[in-house]
Amino acid sequence: MVRHVSEPTWQFEYSVETGASREFAWKDWTNVANWVDPPVEFSIDGCFAPGSRLISIVPGQAARHSVIREVIFGTAASIEMAFAGAVLRYESGGGHDCSAQR
Repeated sequence: MVRHVSEPTWQFEYSVETGASREFAWKDWTNVANWVDPPVEFSIDGCFAPGSRLISIVPGQAARHSVIREVIFGTAASIEMAFAGAVLRYESGGGHDCSAQR
C-alpha cells in the first residue's frame, strides 16, 4: 500500500554562519567539484540546474542518484534522492550559474 503524505513525516534544519559573501557561497556550493567528503565521490550530468542528475558513489555500495528539482539562482536549490523507500529532499541557499560552469 502506498500512502501519499502532503506534509513531511520528518524534517530537520541546519545552518552555518560564514564570513563569505552570498555570491561566493552560492558558486562554491553548486560547483559539484567542490563537494569533497572522502571516501564519497560526487558527479553531475550537466550544470547545476533543474533536471540535472547527481551521482554519489561510496566504495563498496551501489551508486545513489539524486535529481535537482528546483534552482532559484543566487538563493536556493532543492535536491531529491530516493532512499530506502523514501524521498529525501535537500533544500539549501546555494546555486551556480550554468553558463559560468562551462
